[in-house]
Amino acid sequence: MNNTITDLSGYETFYNKSLNNTEEYWSETAKNYLWFKPWNKVQSGDFNDLELKWFEGAKTNMSFNCIDRHLKTKANDTAVIWIDNDPKVDPLKVTFSELHQRVNAFASMLKDQGVEKGDRVCFYMGMVPELLVGVLACTRLGAVHSVVFGGFSAASLAGRLVDCDAKVLITNDGAYRGAKTIALKNIADEALESAACVQKMIVVKRTGDQVS
Repeated sequence: MNNTITDLSGYETFYNKSLNNTEEYWSETAKNYLWFKPWNKVQSGDFNDLELKWFEGAKTNMSFNCIDRHLKTKANDTAVIWIDNDPKVDPLKVTFSELHQRVNAFASMLKDQGVEKGDRVCFYMGMVPELLVGVLACTRLGAVHSVVFGGFSAASLAGRLVDCDAKVLITNDGAYRGAKTIALKNIADEALESAACVQKMIVVKRTGDQVS
């Protein structure tokens, strides 16, 4: 199905079909994605009791859908453009092929650190490329990721670590916010004093600050 919408009329056509032919609409839409195993039924359940199921019996992985399905035709196309905090630094452009390599390497590192399907991995980082790579790596492994805003306090971070029973915390040595440097690793250290569930902390170099 061509999902391109160019005007209001096109939007209304899609919208009406989603209401009047729900299963057909979502079945056609889903075929735009990569599936390891097709579904037996598009949707079942009732919105009144919120017992809803979608694409029963199907298997997919959104990391593969974000990257792998584009490799045959777009391997050398730009997948990510990252803008540094410093306007003097040229933007970083990452192709789908390079992103694939980075995500697989990150996933392999997580596996070596004991991360398995269903484990929770928490990210407490600045806006760096490794954050996106790490999230896609978790998705690839079937691990659950939780991204915590890098401006939160140690207490706020600790609460979120405990709430999701995080096994691993990934942070930066520090982060830039305008002209300021935020000591993320120090804040993370303080948070771990109240989050015994975390077994390992992984630190990604960003500012080059000395950390313990």
